[in-house]
Amino acid sequence: MPIMRLWHGRVPREKGDAYERFLIEKAVPDYSSVDGLLKLYFTRRDVKNEIHFLLVTIWDSWEVIKKFAGENPELA
Repeated sequence: MPIMRLWHGRVPREKGDAYERFLIEKAVPDYSSVDGLLKLYFTRRDVKNEIHFLLVTIWDSWEVIKKFAGENPELA
């Protein structure tokens, strides 16, 4: 059964565009290179002085997540 993993992060408004570029140019390709990643989505939400990002990944198995994120992926 596939496993969905969520990651939420936030940055100050002035860093929002740079962080979005980082996700698109670096993070998404890094995630996408991992065998066992089935799908990846991210969203951006601008709220007052912060920008919130939600990264949703769908993985083939818990073992694949551990290979990517380490033995304690719930902390990463």
